[in-house]
Amino acid sequence: MIHDRFSFLTRLEGLGPRWQAATQFLAQPNLADLPDGRTDLILGEVWAVVMRRSGREANAAQFEVHRRFADIQCCVVGREQLGWSAAPDSLRIAQPFDAEKDVEMRHGPVTEFLPLSPGWFAVLFPGEPHAPLIGEGLLTKIVIKVLVE
Repeated sequence: MIHDRFSFLTRLEGLGPRWQAATQFLAQPNLADLPDGRTDLILGEVWAVVMRRSGREANAAQFEVHRRFADIQCCVVGREQLGWSAAPDSLRIAQPFDAEKDVEMRHGPVTEFLPLSPGWFAVLFPGEPHAPLIGEGLLTKIVIKVLVE
């Protein structure tokens, strides 16, 4: 897991062209004004999803775990507390792994939080459980999926 400021996004570019595509997308001005939906950056390998969702309480959050894709999570409007777990084996499987969506859903208490507000990002690698959208009010998020296999 990586948690840092946008000013350090370019450090990810050394990981290869997929990461370069992601950081270039996030370098554009006015991210908060982008329309909701998916934008393919490298077909089948890297895409961005812009969404506006209401924040939820930590006890209503579910953990996601991916196997093939890393997430770059950014909250560009509002303040999100991204739930995270260093102990994936302590979480119960809520929905088995769906290979098409590259996600398994898990239940368990959220005990660790990463603050995400405008200007910050988090990278969650495959196998790292995370519970997004914990916060209050309307949040505008960008999640970039990056193939890591």
